[in-house]
Amino acid sequence: MLGRDRRKRDKLMQAASALGAGGRLRFIATDLSSMTSISSAIDRIRDDVPRIDALVFCARHYRSERLVTPDGFEYTFALFYLSRFILGYALLDRLAAASRPVIVNVAGPGTGTGQIHWDDLGLANDYHGLTALSQGGQLNDLLGLEFARRFGGTGVRYVLVHPGIVDSGLSGDYDPQMTAHIAAMRITAQPVEHAVLPILDVIASPPDEPLTAIARGRRLDLTEFNGIHGPRLFNMTTKLLGHTVFADRDWYRRVSPA
Repeated sequence: MLGRDRRKRDKLMQAASALGAGGRLRFIATDLSSMTSISSAIDRIRDDVPRIDALVFCARHYRSERLVTPDGFEYTFALFYLSRFILGYALLDRLAAASRPVIVNVAGPGTGTGQIHWDDLGLANDYHGLTALSQGGQLNDLLGLEFARRFGGTGVRYVLVHPGIVDSGLSGDYDPQMTAHIAAMRITAQPVEHAVLPILDVIASPPDEPLTAIARGRRLDLTEFNGIHGPRLFNMTTKLLGHTVFADRDWYRRVSPA
C-alpha cells in the first residue's frame, strides 16, 4: 500500500490482522504527488517484489485552491494522473511476470476528452478544483487506452472503473461552497465495503480483453472512447517526465519516444 495517511494505514493493518493477514501487508509512506517520493517507492517495490498480480490506483484529493508541487506540476495533475502513468509503466515488467496481471484505475471512465486543456494541463489560466478532477478522469481514460494499445500483448489487463459516489472520506481541502456540496454528497454515497466489490471481482478474475471500462457496475462500449488523443497525451507526458528524476530510469527510456 502506498499513501501518506498513517491513520488509514493503521485501520487497514487492524483489518488485515483480524483476517490473519497482518504479516502480508506492507505500507510504504509515499506522497503520490511527488516525483521523488514515487521514485523511492518504486525502488522499494522493485527490490522486494518479483511479481505483481494487481495494481489498484485510487488516490485523489480535491483542492479548491490551485497548488503547484515542488516538481512544478499542478497538484491534481500530478496525484491523479502522473502517479498512475508512472507506476503502471515503471512496474510493467513485474506485472508481466504474473499469470493474470491487471491494473485497476479507479477514475471516471466514459466522459470523453472535452475537459482536457491541451495547451494548459496545469490549469494555470483557468483553475477550478472540479475542472482539475474532470480533466484528470479523462486523462486516465486516455492512459488506459494507450497502455492497452502499446502493451496489451504482454498479458497485462487494464480496467478503468467508476464505482459511483463512495463515502471513502472524500479527501480534500474544500472552500465553504464545496464543503456544503460534499456534505450533501455523503447522504447518498455508497459505503466503501459495497463499492470495492466489483473491484475485488476484477482482481480475482481479470477480463480477457486488454482494456475494459466499467461505470457503476455496467461495462462501457469501448467504441465510444476516442483514443485518437492517446499517443498525443503519451508523448506530452513522457516529455514532461524527461525533466524529472525519472529521466535516467530504465523504464522511462524503454517507453519514451526516441
